[in-house]
Amino acid sequence: MEKEDKKSSKSSIINKFITSIEKMIDNGQKRIKKSILTIKNNNILNIDWLDVMSVLSSPISLDFLIDGIPKVYYDIFEKEDELLIAIDVPNISKEDLKIKTRYKTIKIYIKDYLVKKIKLHDYLKKSIKVKNVNCQFKGRILRIIIKKKSA
Repeated sequence: MEKEDKKSSKSSIINKFITSIEKMIDNGQKRIKKSILTIKNNNILNIDWLDVMSVLSSPISLDFLIDGIPKVYYDIFEKEDELLIAIDVPNISKEDLKIKTRYKTIKIYIKDYLVKKIKLHDYLKKSIKVKNVNCQFKGRILRIIIKKKSA
């Protein structure tokens, strides 16, 4: 009985995955058709080329392959005595977010799915010692502040 439940849950996940890919392909095709119509129907000199090129050059985004798992963006700011990592984590609760650190790598999990792996090898050289790590989660921004020991 349990094996059938596991098979049905796996098949439902696969069906959701296939459905979401079909939606993304359909949305991408609509965007490309719109751009081509814009090119055909307008004078070439009057076209907003940035809009057209953004559609044609960017791949179809796979934001929501799994329902409720958003894309995560981050930026790293390096100061003399600290490293600030700002992570944009939209539309999730604090309980769904997990952060694991090991050596010079930060892994961000949302609902037990690994969504981002940040390697800090370029910022934390072998000779640098870490004094303190502080995390703050406000709104949709997670801030990780790594204080370096002074030499």
